[in-house]
This record gives sequence, structure tokens and C-alpha cells, in this order.
Amino acid sequence: MASKFIILGLIALVFAGASLMVETFVFDGGITPDRIVQDTFFLPLSFIFLLIAGAFLIIGSMIKVAKSSD
Repeated sequence: MASKFIILGLIALVFAGASLMVETFVFDGGITPDRIVQDTFFLPLSFIFLLIAGAFLIIGSMIKVAKSSD
């Protein structure tokens, strides 16, 4: 059970990195010549995936520690 949470956390971490790379390299959110801020959903999506990854990794680690202390 703990390894499933850890694997899901690592997958979410990969998705966070991928969405951050898409934001950085493809859309390059910045300011247009008309002074309009260009923003996409990929930057907030990367932070959401990062939070999910952290939660899964912490839960998986806590389960693993609880099983090893028995």
C-alpha cells in the first residue's frame, strides 16, 4: 500500500515538472508588446501537481514507517 502512494507521488512529481517545462519553454509567459500579461494554466497546474506529489509521498512514507515499527 505504501509503495502505491510513493509511486503515485513520483508520477505526480513528473507531471509537475512536465507542466512547468511546458510553461517555461512553449508558452514563455510574459508581457506582450501591448503590455498584456500572458499566462497559461500550466504554472498553477505544476504547483497543484507538486502539492499532490508531496501529499502522496508523505502519506506513503508515514505508512512505510508505521509498518516497519510493528
